[in-house]
Amino acid sequence: MENEMNLRHLFEYQIRLYEYELKKVEDELDEIGRDRRSIIVKKIKGIPYYYLQHRDGNKIISKEIGKVYP
Repeated sequence: MENEMNLRHLFEYQIRLYEYELKKVEDELDEIGRDRRSIIVKKIKGIPYYYLQHRDGNKIISKEIGKVYP
């Protein structure tokens, strides 16, 4: 009986641990975005810049990251 209680507590602890780890991963995914994103290079007045690009429905959204340095 005591062994069964110890096993039960161990399993409950493992479940809580897995739930905690899953929550951490889900929070990280929410932070970086779950949708597919790409980094592209666009030239503005002959100067290359990095852009983060993703699709929002039918629209393509681009956000400048910074200049491309050699």
